[in-house]
This record gives sequence, structure tokens and C-alpha cells, in this order.
Amino acid sequence: EGGAASGSESQSDRVPTAPELARLPNRLIHAPWTASALELAAARIRLGVDYPHPIVDHAVARARALAALSSLKASAEAFAKNDAPLPWPSGDQA
Repeated sequence: EGGAASGSESQSDRVPTAPELARLPNRLIHAPWTASALELAAARIRLGVDYPHPIVDHAVARARALAALSSLKASAEAFAKNDAPLPWPSGDQA
């Protein structure tokens, strides 16, 4: 029952994944770019060659989304306090 499983993981404990990541431990298959150079070498993975680098930095994207939401919320609260309508993008009101 060895196969691609490493350590104490049995084949039935493995999470289905891309074939390129089959040699990585389960804890790394959803973020292989967090693996150490030694772990990547042991799995015969070269990031950017055998498996792509991440496209989105989720921590940065989350921070930007939360900042935008906070700004929107503050704008809406300011308009509500002044009892003013929200501005229309074209300058016309419906």
C-alpha cells in the first residue's frame, strides 16, 4: 500500500490531487508553494516548471477586498447621516 503515500499515510488516506503533486504530503497539496526546497526536491517538483506559481496572493486579495468593503460601508454611513442620496455615476438620478 506504499505507492505515492509517504510516512504513515496509507493510499486510502490520500486526497485526490493533480498527478504533479502526488509525491507531496497531504498537508502541502493545496499550497505546494509553501513547501520547503527540500520537500519540493523530494517530490521532484520545480515550481514554475512542473507546477505553476500561484496566480493570486489570497492574503493580499483578502486585505484589498476588506479595505474596499470598509470604505463602501463608511461612505454609505456618511450618506445616511446626512440624509443625502447616493450619487449616480452619470450625474443623473433615476
